[in-house]
Amino acid sequence: MIKKTNNSFYWLLHVLFWIAIVLWRAKGDYYGGVDIYCFIIHNAIRLPPVIIGTYVLAYFLLPKYFILEKNYLVFSVFFFINYFITFYLESLIISSSLMSNFLPPESIAIGWFKDLHPFRNAFSLFSIMGILSLVQFFKLHLSEEKKRNLLQEENLKTKLDFLKAQVNPHFLFNALNNIYSMAIQNDQKEIAESLDSLSGIMKYLSYDSNKELVPLKKEILLLQNYIEIQHLRLTSSDEVLISFNIEGSVRNEMIAPVILLPLVENGFKHGIRLNEECLVSIKLDIKNDFLNFRMKNTLFKEKKLNAIEKGIGIENVRNRLALLYPGDFELSLKEEGKYFISNLALKLNNIG
Repeated sequence: MIKKTNNSFYWLLHVLFWIAIVLWRAKGDYYGGVDIYCFIIHNAIRLPPVIIGTYVLAYFLLPKYFILEKNYLVFSVFFFINYFITFYLESLIISSSLMSNFLPPESIAIGWFKDLHPFRNAFSLFSIMGILSLVQFFKLHLSEEKKRNLLQEENLKTKLDFLKAQVNPHFLFNALNNIYSMAIQNDQKEIAESLDSLSGIMKYLSYDSNKELVPLKKEILLLQNYIEIQHLRLTSSDEVLISFNIEGSVRNEMIAPVILLPLVENGFKHGIRLNEECLVSIKLDIKNDFLNFRMKNTLFKEKKLNAIEKGIGIENVRNRLALLYPGDFELSLKEEGKYFISNLALKLNNIG
């Protein structure tokens, strides 16, 4: 109900704006000897191309080329094309025989060369487009500010979700390096490798996760380190099959940090039960700046609700994807038989 009221108010503002434009122009065109009502009708008839041209500028050209892509040259070219087409169509309406039904022919002639001079019309049209575009620009600017603030909150939540400790991450990172050195000195190879993996995770979450984009190679290394840590839970007698496959070549692709880890963590959390046959399968397919991620894990009956529910980690990923990659991702979570499958299709190197 609230949304409906807001939409009604929004449209009412637009209607009032165009009514004000018609009255403003009619008052400017008016001169004695002719009823001002005729000038109101005259300006209402020539309004449709102005409305279309103004909305094309404010709701397509401005958001796409000026705000998002910041391609000011392309914006300028399309702006002038749109402006002159609008001006030309409006001029055709003004000079058409239709106007003689509302204004005497002699008034139209006088108006075209005097009161409705083309330069005057051009300035009027430019003012109308400018007013609405300026309002839209500030709305988009505030929206971008809100988006950045939300993203900062989501990034902070991500770090808190994975660190889960009230200790300085730099201190913990250094402590892990010290323990790793001790394990190497005492020939504890397995412990050393596990500590090295954990240290890699801590380093990534402490430093790289602050960046807007990171190399895809580092995100993959994070997943590999996490999988190595998960292997510590298993023994040789456990029937757990873990696979991690990458198709395509990883070159210089960039991705938002810690986007994939929550999906992998969710798979391990709900897909492994010791002393039972389990499967955790992770597949990455990189092709032409597109990433297809697929996580498949065993789904136990009593864990179905927990696995399918969005949870903090998954919901955090979905929110960050919506903020960072609007229109450039697809995320699906579903059951297939005795398995739970997470699919993420993402356009790399492109943050909205």
